[in-house]
Parts: sequence; C-alpha cells; structure tokens
Amino acid sequence: METPNDSSSTRSRSVLADVTAMLEDHMDLAALETQYEVEQAGRRSVAFGIIFMLALAAFLLVQVSVIYGLSALGMPVWGACLVMASVYALSAIAIFVRWGRRDARIGPAFAATRREMGETVQWMQKIFS
Repeated sequence: METPNDSSSTRSRSVLADVTAMLEDHMDLAALETQYEVEQAGRRSVAFGIIFMLALAAFLLVQVSVIYGLSALGMPVWGACLVMASVYALSAIAIFVRWGRRDARIGPAFAATRREMGETVQWMQKIFS
C-alpha cells in the first residue's frame, strides 16, 4: 500500500520529469532554429558578397562610360579622370561634413558608462571597506 509520502514523492518526480522533458524539447528546438539561422546567415553573406562584386563592376563600367563620354566631347582622358576624381573628392568631403562627425550635443562616447562604472567602483569600495 502506498503511503501519502510515497504518493507525493512520485508526483514530484513526475512533475520534475515533465519539466525536464519540456526543457529538453525547448533546447532541441532552440538548437534547430540556431542551426537554420546560421545556414541562412551564411547564404545571405554569400549573396551580399556577389551583390557587392556586381555593383562594383557596374559602378566601374559607369565611370569608364562617363570618362569616355567626356573624352568624346573633346576633353583629354586625363582631364576627364581629373573631373571624376574631383567629383568623388567633393562628394566624400560633403558626406564627411554632414554625417562623418559625432554630434557635439551627445557628448563624449560612453560618458554614461564611464560615470556608472565610477559610481559602481565607489559603491564596491564602500561595501568592502
């Protein structure tokens, strides 16, 4: 005959086994999803590499076409190349001026982190002293 303690112990083991099985199922699912996502990330990386190479080739061909067009208008090839280089240099400067610098209103990088770290160190020194 089963005592009340045996029944409680059996139920506890059953609940523990159910929880353990559920956690194992979750871990299996997470591992499967992680494997899938890693495979997808690899495929996307390869696709982006190919896209980058094709876009670079298209960009270079457009540049050759522009230089050829300028030279067909009577400009020497070196002059056409100089015009293109100047356009790129001015574009780079404009992009840097607009988006290349840190906003002064934000303050130095990681200022809040440094402040919090200092306060945490002081708090720990106070506890251990």
